[in-house]
Amino acid sequence: GTKFPHRIELRDYAATVIATGEDMDKRILVNGTGMTVLTPITKVMAHLPLSLLGRPANNALVICFGMGTTFRSVMSWGIRTTAVELIPSVPKVFGYFHPDGPARLESPLAHMVIDDGRRYLERSGETYDLIAVDPPPPVSAPTSSLLYSHEFYAIMKPHLRPGGIVQVWFPGGDD
Repeated sequence: GTKFPHRIELRDYAATVIATGEDMDKRILVNGTGMTVLTPITKVMAHLPLSLLGRPANNALVICFGMGTTFRSVMSWGIRTTAVELIPSVPKVFGYFHPDGPARLESPLAHMVIDDGRRYLERSGETYDLIAVDPPPPVSAPTSSLLYSHEFYAIMKPHLRPGGIVQVWFPGGDD
């Protein structure tokens, strides 16, 4: 037997990715570490800032794709949405969590980038109305901790349109 009988398992040059579980108990693991579970919080990461923007948004950037829930929620606003994900196999399991996921990625409004979020911004001249960042746990992990640094916020700032919003998920913080 296997620990994850219902699963998709993919391997690429960076990681082994497992999408597993059923219904609302689905989760994604990268190299054996749980990254995220289905949760409405990742929907709020898109809808709350976009509703507070005070004007129609033109576009958004989602750094750390995960299950794709934040990306999917941003796409529901009908705006150009770029997602940046470090692990190539992660977006390939989008349909496991959201059956309409693969079709969302085919939209002319969608742009999927496999790269490090920080490196992507350093090379890009694009500006955004929303930048949503959802780093994987733990926050102290080398790749995640960089996304909570002063330096990363300084890199994001010139990519934010005037009045734009940065939304960052910080799991395990103070209640």
